[in-house]
Amino acid sequence: MYDNPSISGDSWQTRRVALLFAFVATTLVGIAIGGWMLSEESPGRMPLSGAGLRAPHTAFAAAGALLGISSVLVWRKRRPRFDPATRDPHTGLYLREFVDESLRNQVALEDRDGHNRLALVLVDIDGLAQLRERYGGAAIGRMDALLGRQLRSQARAGDLPTQLGEGRFAVYLQCGEREQAEAYCRRVAMLLAGDQIDVRGDVLKVSATMRIAVRRPGEPLDVLYERASTQLDTVPQSTPVADTAG
Repeated sequence: MYDNPSISGDSWQTRRVALLFAFVATTLVGIAIGGWMLSEESPGRMPLSGAGLRAPHTAFAAAGALLGISSVLVWRKRRPRFDPATRDPHTGLYLREFVDESLRNQVALEDRDGHNRLALVLVDIDGLAQLRERYGGAAIGRMDALLGRQLRSQARAGDLPTQLGEGRFAVYLQCGEREQAEAYCRRVAMLLAGDQIDVRGDVLKVSATMRIAVRRPGEPLDVLYERASTQLDTVPQSTPVADTAG
């Protein structure tokens, strides 16, 4: 199971459904009021009774139900989605403190049992300095949020994606094989290729370089990070993955 398989348009889709329910409910209220007033004002018409009396009541009840559903949908989208004690509300990624504590426990257990199931993927937004100079920090924040969402969407249970700084992310994957980490990077790259943001009339796609290092037996976490971060291979856009020797 992925940690969060939501897509980028999920919030907008829910908002559209809520607005549609609200529009239908308003229409039903208008129809009910119009029918009630017409029946009351028409000369020679008998007072409403039976089915004629129930029709406006039914319309009002349906309108109330639809408005209630739309309110619930909006409320669910507005309430916090993540535990603020463990996740960053901006990106939904795990906080550094939570990741560091989880990794210490995992590494101690792996070293004791002789198993290694940890790979690090470092992710950097390309051209960060130029993007900041041209579009400003707000645009970088939107790119961080978009990239963070896609990294989180492809993480599986137990994986630990986190943000290290502006435009830089780390994803600690629960796998001991480089091929699995590469597959994760390819999934993220495919999602980024189909996503974009609008900034000052320009359409921007987030391009990112990803570097992989698989933890060696007994290797400290800072050495693992150093191995991944010092990988200097230029990565073609068609293959946004760089990996170090495991």
